[in-house]
Amino acid sequence: MLDEEMMEEAPQEEVSTEQVEEQSEAQVEPVAPQEPNNRSLRDVIEESAKKLEEEEAQTKEQPQQVVKPTLEAQKIDPMSQWNLEQKKFFQSLSPDGQRIVQSMFRNPAKAYEKATLYHKDQYAQAEARYKQVEPVLNEYKTIQQLFAKHAEDMKREGLDIPAYVAKLYNEADIATNHSDQFLAGYLSVKGIDPQDVPYIVEDYARRQNDPVFQRVERVSSWVEKEEARKEQQEREAKEAAEAKREQQEQIERQEAEERWTTFAQTVDEQGNPKYPYLDEVSNLMVKISEQQNEFDLDRLYNQAIWMNPEIRSKLIEMERQTAIQQQLDQTRVGRAKQAAKTSIKTSPRDTVVPQKKADQFGDRNLIEYFVDSAENS
Repeated sequence: MLDEEMMEEAPQEEVSTEQVEEQSEAQVEPVAPQEPNNRSLRDVIEESAKKLEEEEAQTKEQPQQVVKPTLEAQKIDPMSQWNLEQKKFFQSLSPDGQRIVQSMFRNPAKAYEKATLYHKDQYAQAEARYKQVEPVLNEYKTIQQLFAKHAEDMKREGLDIPAYVAKLYNEADIATNHSDQFLAGYLSVKGIDPQDVPYIVEDYARRQNDPVFQRVERVSSWVEKEEARKEQQEREAKEAAEAKREQQEQIERQEAEERWTTFAQTVDEQGNPKYPYLDEVSNLMVKISEQQNEFDLDRLYNQAIWMNPEIRSKLIEMERQTAIQQQLDQTRVGRAKQAAKTSIKTSPRDTVVPQKKADQFGDRNLIEYFVDSAENS
């Protein structure tokens, strides 16, 4: 009986196995085999945007038909379409970044723009963090070399360099080493955990390899080059203007020197220097020119000589002597003219007086007076 029961149960097990296989095949049938997905995140976004536009177009064409998503469609996970690299990238994002990426499937174009701006901000933060630790990277390399001798201990304990550094810091094993003290002090001031240094560098390098940020870098590089080019142009223009100004000043200075030389060598009609006090009043002429904005050398000279006390006294004395001499000359000329008039009126040929008549006057001195006057004139 036992054998018969076992024989009867055996086919039941086979049937149950076939049923399980059929059920499993039935469950697998609706799911199409997925090929390896190497598409980028942007390709997925653009494809989702295209699908969304097609659905909106269909909705506009058939407004009376309201398409409601089925339960199965609502349960589809967008991440199932991503490859392993995209999933890792999504998981590496902060919660804000993940929310932005998830919103891409509701409004792909706007979400992609937000994501780009978000990653630009993340890149800027990564670059700022990198610049904070950049001055101590050489010190960190020194740390790495210093701990090379502890490589076996690190390997045995399963610790990487940052973890081992933290371990040794905690144990105060190398508190007297200058490099370690410098690194610890610097990072503590900056609020950076020493264990984060290599990850900060790695994060910055990873973001540098991202195409989005490569474009940002190219644009930044172009902007820097353009600014440098403009600065170079401005510097060259400034130098050219400065050289031109110096050349113009040199020409004006040379012309002024030539004018001064010609002015100093000017002579009067008698061949004497026309400006005899020029050496004494030249400095005063310069001051007057700066104060009055006057450039006529003759006017400047005349003002300067009268502003110099010694020269002014000489000029006043010379004018007084000249006036006296002119007065004497005028007096002498007046007398001569008067004498000439008198001699003409009483000329002997006009008044021929016989000897006898002349004697009648009783004085011959009158004729002698006229003759003497004529000779003196």
